[in-house]
Amino acid sequence: MRKDVSREMIRQEIRRVFHSPFFYLSIFILLIGSFVAVFDCLADSNDVVYLFDVTGVGYGKALIPILSSLAVADSYLIEYQSGYHYAVMSRTTKLRYCFFKMGVAIASGIFVVLFMKLLLLALLAVVAQCLHGKFVFGGEEAIQYFDNTSILILRRQFGLFIAQNILYDCLYASVFPGLSLAVSTLVKNKYVVMMFPFIYANVTAFVFVGLKWYYLTPMVLGSEGRAKLLSYEGLPFHIMVVLIYWIVSTIWFVRGVWRETK
Repeated sequence: MRKDVSREMIRQEIRRVFHSPFFYLSIFILLIGSFVAVFDCLADSNDVVYLFDVTGVGYGKALIPILSSLAVADSYLIEYQSGYHYAVMSRTTKLRYCFFKMGVAIASGIFVVLFMKLLLLALLAVVAQCLHGKFVFGGEEAIQYFDNTSILILRRQFGLFIAQNILYDCLYASVFPGLSLAVSTLVKNKYVVMMFPFIYANVTAFVFVGLKWYYLTPMVLGSEGRAKLLSYEGLPFHIMVVLIYWIVSTIWFVRGVWRETK
């Protein structure tokens, strides 16, 4: 019986995400914000790898903290205010309730960025095809642009380079929905809860990067630039830091739910 309830809760949380207009609005805004950054390059280049990397400096990257969490930010808050969470927890344990909500929240942040990046790749290829008659997936232009800064580009592993870029940004985006859920156990204003990841990301970047305490800001997890400031780079480091954020957010959320449902 418990397993049936657990499966139903997971399905309900997933449905909540995919039925939320904020999920699709977030993908659209990130897509447009990223694509705008490459406008000036479209007429001169048909190299999708080069164009894809240029999009990383657009407004899309700056908006990831808020838009990756928008679909789930106030989900616990809504259930708390309506009393619905009590009905759910009467059929399952508090711990499962918290883990399921946190797991789906983290996954939703990943999927927002993943879908946006895949759509962006397709859009760049279509536009390059229309403007130049064909598109190139990696070439001399990309190699010259990166100027020996990427071993994957030098090895002509353009697909792996794109996959790494997407993976890093998905990991980066996965940090923020959990933070929103955790904060919602303390603050009962949905606008504060929705804005918190954006405020947190930018304030920590401003304060801790200025102090050279790079490990204390999630901005180092993105695919652009900041990771080069660190003593330890690469995927293992990214995964380690992201896991720390997931664990801290989950513990914070569990403690908050436990406190509010005594």
